[in-house]
Amino acid sequence: MNRKNIIEQAIKGIDLISKLGLDADIIGFKSADKVYDLHAEIPVNTEVISLYKSDDEYIHFLRHDAAHVLAQGLTHIFPNIEFGKQFFKDTNVFGFDVFFPEHKFTKDDFPKIEKAMKDVVAKSDDIIRHVWSKEKALQYFPNDQFKQDIISNAPKNTIMLYEHGDYIDICGGPRGMNNSHVGNHFVLLDVQDSEWMFNSSKKMQRIICACFRNESEMKDFLMEYK
Repeated sequence: MNRKNIIEQAIKGIDLISKLGLDADIIGFKSADKVYDLHAEIPVNTEVISLYKSDDEYIHFLRHDAAHVLAQGLTHIFPNIEFGKQFFKDTNVFGFDVFFPEHKFTKDDFPKIEKAMKDVVAKSDDIIRHVWSKEKALQYFPNDQFKQDIISNAPKNTIMLYEHGDYIDICGGPRGMNNSHVGNHFVLLDVQDSEWMFNSSKKMQRIICACFRNESEMKDFLMEYK
């Protein structure tokens, strides 16, 4: 199987699959220095190889999507919750910093949060990528202090966001095409104290989670974690 392609004209990954009749199981493409999800446009004259769920890079897709499934699930339980930045550690572990001072999260919250995450996955919402100007992004999140900060301090003049169902957030990707691929192989691990951008006056809580390709990987991880 030839996994290499040289891009003759700029094209989105999903359109490249259709144009060349490539394998529908491809989850993205990789050049010498960058990973492209299927939403992203691959520049002209770029040599890329196809990526599959069996490749090491897939965990980066899975973690990003699972992190935003976590965030979307949290909004269904705590509608006024605000989000800081994502946190990635090791291969499978990730977290999301949240601002919700009226509630101190504990492990007792984990069952209902995991259920909310599974409900999000079950809806099988398509994931849609947006690239907005800073001005549009600031206008879209007028009352979100953290997104206002992220957008205002972003080095580029455009902001990348991904939308699924009733949730939209800033994210640099890579992402999948539909939340269904996240599956139910995830587990909440811990809650830690955090703060916003090293500002000790803005206390946050970091919810730590891990996600996996399959049940076997999750069981092996949990045996070592305990």
